[in-house]
Amino acid sequence: MIGLAYALWCGAVWRARGGALAKVTGENFGTLATRAACGVLIAVPLALMARDWWLLLIAPDVLVGLMEVGWAAFMAFGRDGNAHVTDSPFDWLPRAIGIPESSQWTDAVGWLQIGPVCLAPSMLTLWWLGYAWWWLIGAVLAFAPVYFVFDTIGARGWLPSWPVIDTEEAWAEVAMGAVIGAALAMAVGV
Repeated sequence: MIGLAYALWCGAVWRARGGALAKVTGENFGTLATRAACGVLIAVPLALMARDWWLLLIAPDVLVGLMEVGWAAFMAFGRDGNAHVTDSPFDWLPRAIGIPESSQWTDAVGWLQIGPVCLAPSMLTLWWLGYAWWWLIGAVLAFAPVYFVFDTIGARGWLPSWPVIDTEEAWAEVAMGAVIGAALAMAVGV
């Protein structure tokens, strides 16, 4: 039960980092500040639940993982013709394997690159601390399917709209944060 509550917490925190905090407060704290806060708000409860203060090292891991990637370019799954993809460091692989730029597969392959880059620092810390880091492999592999499913569901109009969760991408952020939280909880055994 604690792991489920933590997963839901991480979903809320991941969404807050993705723009919900600015919508709620009317203040733009900046990308760096919200990413740093996201790391702290994920790490502190994890360290408390596991009773291991070394897990606070997850906070800078989350920040570094988020600083290394930018995934807005891959959120639309081809709906906008992927004109947005050209400025991303993750657009080379879809082109190299011959995927048409306007394809949903361009975004899927982008996500398959983003997941490992985003979560690798946390995986390394969990490994170093002797925790079951491999649970995060599931979260790494979930990026593409989670964003694709919520994009598809949202495009069909099946998602409710709330002030801070008002797009399919916002719903995907909540879900992805929950997946990451569940993986972290499993990794440390809570």
